[in-house]
Amino acid sequence: MSRLRTLDTPTAPRHARGQTLPLKVGTRGSPLALWQTRHFLSIISGFCPVLRNAEAFEEHIISTEGDRVQ
Repeated sequence: MSRLRTLDTPTAPRHARGQTLPLKVGTRGSPLALWQTRHFLSIISGFCPVLRNAEAFEEHIISTEGDRVQ
């Protein structure tokens, strides 16, 4: 008889459980990066009904020194 082994999986801290939305998404601010991010989000929202809500995602523009120099 074989015995199944379970893997220990980390659990979220007690205060964070059930607080998964909005999903924070970081992207560069260029038109191409914004399009790619939004296109990806539209694809993954098709897999999960919870993500179909407009407030499911929170977009954050990430800017680096390289972006400011160009």
